[in-house]
Amino acid sequence: MMAEGIITGLGAAFFQSLCYVMARHFVQVRGAGAGRMLLVLGHIWLGIFSVAMLPFVWPAAGLPVLSMIGPIVWMSVYYMLGQIFFVFALKRAEPSRASPLLGLKIAVLAILVCFFPRAHLRTDPPLQMGLNGMQWAAVALACAAAVALNFSGKRLSWRTLGLILLAVITFALSDWNIKRTIVAVQDALPPGSALRASLIAVAFCYIFCGLCAVAISPWWGTRSPRDWRNALPYSVSWLVAMILLYVCFALVGPLLGNILQSTRGLISILMGSLFAYLGHLHIESESSRGVFFRRLAAGVLMTGAVSLYVLGDYENSKMRVTRAGARTEKHAWAAHRSNILPAIDGMIC
Repeated sequence: MMAEGIITGLGAAFFQSLCYVMARHFVQVRGAGAGRMLLVLGHIWLGIFSVAMLPFVWPAAGLPVLSMIGPIVWMSVYYMLGQIFFVFALKRAEPSRASPLLGLKIAVLAILVCFFPRAHLRTDPPLQMGLNGMQWAAVALACAAAVALNFSGKRLSWRTLGLILLAVITFALSDWNIKRTIVAVQDALPPGSALRASLIAVAFCYIFCGLCAVAISPWWGTRSPRDWRNALPYSVSWLVAMILLYVCFALVGPLLGNILQSTRGLISILMGSLFAYLGHLHIESESSRGVFFRRLAAGVLMTGAVSLYVLGDYENSKMRVTRAGARTEKHAWAAHRSNILPAIDGMIC
């Protein structure tokens, strides 16, 4: 089970990185409006796939969907905003520089954890607001990695950095509401249905986004079969990444799952170097060996920051379980895995 979990986690990171490359390719070979077109076509495809998947995960007893509308809508709206900002950023920055910066979500999550209650997770004992020293160190390390990435080659423009920052904030808010949605779905399912609840939440999100994309397709879409075909790899890569990620969480828990997913920054850097070497300079521009190693070092720093953050979450979980009367670390680990997406692991999007 551990080997399968590691494989699916690394697979999720790989397909997310591949998705960013597909997005960069789509927007770079087209003119103005290509980013909007990709978002519309890609999410119509994702909506179609989600409608096809939903019957296989839908519980026989049904779900109280009306009571879940709030978190579903907020989860989807923040996700769509994050995708809009990030795809527009990919028009101006290579995936090898933009993707690792998504690790800055831990700074946004730190703010959410410090100032907002997490009663919707209903853990026992309840989660406290605030972070421990290990997690604050992770936030500082992530910020240092972001600065290093910005100076690894030609500096990113303020507009590009602003778009990435907006994507980071909205993706973090989407993660927060993903957890709310999954908890709401789990309440209506038998115990031990965390993976099914997660896949249902994925389907809800992309069906909602697909309907929104259909509504604006007369303005941002296209009738060209070629454009529809070219948007398909982006959609497939993202959906496969999300399914693999949730399977990974179910197999090895969110602690190791998030550490594995955080390697997407490193994978994007290596993938970008490969595409540049192969001559696909519209995806990744050529850079010197020194720049490559500086980016790689910054990517390692960001991966380390995410790992440190989720390890700090594990330490918090052990302390909570100890207070509740658990006597061994094994009990703490089991309790930590009981929620597929605990409050502050949030590295989903």
